Amino acid sequence: MKVINKSENWWLRFTIVVISLLSMSIISVSYRNTSSQINKLKKEVLTVTSQRQINDSLTIDSLNRAVDSLQTEIFTLQTINGRNEMGLYYLKERNPTDYFIIKNYIDNLE
Repeated sequence: MKVINKSENWWLRFTIVVISLLSMSIISVSYRNTSSQINKLKKEVLTVTSQRQINDSLTIDSLNRAVDSLQTEIFTLQTINGRNEMGLYYLKERNPTDYFIIKNYIDNLE
């Protein structure tokens, strides 16, 4: 076997160094791309989370407004119903004949 002379294989060492440098640069670029993608994904998650919180609060606000509106409507209808019952009671005390006529009319409407 022939012993390899170091001066004859300079190109081999040069090739190994170049391949090593290229590999390291490729790994570095790949790492940068991956980390930038991770940062973009983190920003998107934060955006989606904050948007969801805004939508949830808007939904809660709109539901609260709907409940308040319904409670106002119920109060108004209960007030009208109470006035009608008071009027019927007054009519029953003052004119029982007309009371029974109106009561029969109301009962037959349902």
